[in-house]
Amino acid sequence: MDKKNKANKPHDKFFKQTFGRKDVALSFLEARLPKEIFDQIDQDSLLLTNREFVSPTGKNRNSDCMFKTLIKGTQNYLYVHIEHQSQENPLMLVRFLEYNAALIRQHISEHGNTSLPAIINTCLYNGNKPYKGPTNFHDLFPHLKQVASYMFAGFHLVDLHITANEELLTWKQAAGASLILKQGIHRDFCKWLPGHQQLLLNLEKKGYIPYISNILWYILSIDDHTNAVELLDPRLKSIAMSLAERFRQKGIQIGKEKGKIEGIQLGEQKGKLEGKLEGKLEGKLEGRLEGRLEGEKEKARSIAKAMLQEGEALEKIIRFTGLSLSDIKILA
Repeated sequence: MDKKNKANKPHDKFFKQTFGRKDVALSFLEARLPKEIFDQIDQDSLLLTNREFVSPTGKNRNSDCMFKTLIKGTQNYLYVHIEHQSQENPLMLVRFLEYNAALIRQHISEHGNTSLPAIINTCLYNGNKPYKGPTNFHDLFPHLKQVASYMFAGFHLVDLHITANEELLTWKQAAGASLILKQGIHRDFCKWLPGHQQLLLNLEKKGYIPYISNILWYILSIDDHTNAVELLDPRLKSIAMSLAERFRQKGIQIGKEKGKIEGIQLGEQKGKLEGKLEGKLEGKLEGRLEGRLEGEKEKARSIAKAMLQEGEALEKIIRFTGLSLSDIKILA
């Protein structure tokens, strides 16, 4: 943890301890939000529900204070997000945007594909100088009028399903790729090629599809019929056959690598099994040998004990039983 983050921890902790309280949050929001916005908050259902998000870099990031409620008089959800900052962040809007996108996905996961929740973003700043960073997305774009007309008005939908081929053919370098994508969803070029491959040849002749090999790769990759290649024009067929050979060689190489890996894994498993069996066998043999030796030694002790009772000399007992002097003394 660097000194800057370490110094900010007490501020963050105190902020969460206080502004995480429902009564404090409501008083703060009432004081600072426009009345028409604050009046939409259903205060009775307001609940602290802090969230953990994963940032674009893969790090976990926790929201400071996230409250969940309903828009008053409706069943539509509303989130009130209050972030604390002790330093100015010129991209604070981007952080809010990341939080909002992650929050919406979590909301959909929890509640299903219902209407999306409204989100109120608020930043409480306690820096040592006035905050001068942008607080509105419009301030981040140098050409606001142009941006507003195409970025904030939604996205442009291009639906190939309802776009006529005649229009697609006017798209120059994008025409061939669009035609193929439009047909690709059906995964059946055998029916399409006889009536349309002349279009591809004409486009290629005009220089509009320098990616003809990519088109043929796509056809070979997704078409469920093996005779699609046979329907091609001789020139296209030549390219396709070259691609098919590359596929074959790649398949052989993948098969070799997979076989090598499986062979290594099989060898490791066999080695483990052999080691396990060998260990069991050695353990069994050692157990038997130790048991036999212990039995013989116990027999020698019994003989030595009887000889001691008969008054035999220690030297004679040692020679006869093979026991050590210390073993015999223990029996005496």
